[in-house]
Amino acid sequence: MATGMAIQERLSQISGLRGWRRLLAAFLAGGLSVLAHAPFNLWPVLFLTLPVLGLLIDGAHEQAPAIGARAR
Repeated sequence: MATGMAIQERLSQISGLRGWRRLLAAFLAGGLSVLAHAPFNLWPVLFLTLPVLGLLIDGAHEQAPAIGARAR
């Protein structure tokens, strides 16, 4: 049970990232995902990186209005 709670806390921390920390997490997860392809073929890396990228995409709708307002 404690492990499930720790995982849930970690997932909420990832989805709650804002600003440069969110961009850094996306950059690192994307960069590590490259290791799943040739010549490295470390495909289990995707079990860690794809959920992170999914969480970051899922929370992007909350941050989009702020990004659009700065661009004007």
